This record gives sequence, C-alpha cells and structure tokens, in this order.
Amino acid sequence: MSLNKNFTTNKTIPQVDIHLKAIIKLNSLNKSQKESQVIVHCTYTPLLQGEQIRICKSTYLKPHEEVDNIRKLQQVYNISIYPDWTLLEPNNPISFTLVFAGLPTDCKSFDLIEEVFSSIPIEIKDIKRNETDVYNVVIPHEFL
Repeated sequence: MSLNKNFTTNKTIPQVDIHLKAIIKLNSLNKSQKESQVIVHCTYTPLLQGEQIRICKSTYLKPHEEVDNIRKLQQVYNISIYPDWTLLEPNNPISFTLVFAGLPTDCKSFDLIEEVFSSIPIEIKDIKRNETDVYNVVIPHEFL
C-alpha cells in the first residue's frame, strides 16, 4: 500500500459501508473457500492534512518456508487500487481488508510486501501464523 502526503487527486471511499460489505461477503464464503484464503485487516491513522493511501495489485504474502512461492493479492475492500488514491483526514483511521491466496500448511510466519516503485512500499515482516488465517495489522507511520 502506498501512502502519499501530496494533495493532488481525491477519491474518498465511505469506510463503514464498504468495510461492512467486505465482512458480509467474507462471512458468506463456504468453508473450503475460507481455508484457501488469508484475510488481512489493516488500519492506518493519518497524521497530516492531505495524506492519501492506495494499494498496488502487486502486493503479496511471502511465506518464510517458501521464499520463491508468494501468495498474490486477490481482493481489496475499502481502499483504492493503483493508480487511484483515497484521500484521508488527519487523525481519522482508515480500515481496509486485503484477501490473499492461502498459505502453505507448514507456514509458521510470513511477510506482507507491496512492490511499488512510485512511492514508499509497505513491508510488514514476520507476521505469526494463526489457526484462522485472519490477521489485524496496524500500518506504522514509518512508511510515509
């Protein structure tokens, strides 16, 4: 996901409606579909006026056990996809959901990586695997 402090374009997404739709859709998946997906709920709180955020389709999960076998991003909820931006308001957290292909059964930890060259990419290292494959991640400000 990319963060941008420049106030150039604006595309505001109503967070609550889209986030609720994502939860409803994810809850309606049958058991076999859930087992083959990883759901990452992300939160970011902007500090500055004019900050923007987006996610690139090139974002992936990298299991530590299979370095060459990444898990691709499949769906996003409540965040703009490159090249569009979502305009943020200072101190108003944004929550969004990323859905990835399932991790290998022997995976114990993984990294969330965004490949982007036009802004600062997000890298969240060493996320510990859990039984549900549903994770909550806070995006730190160091990626601005």
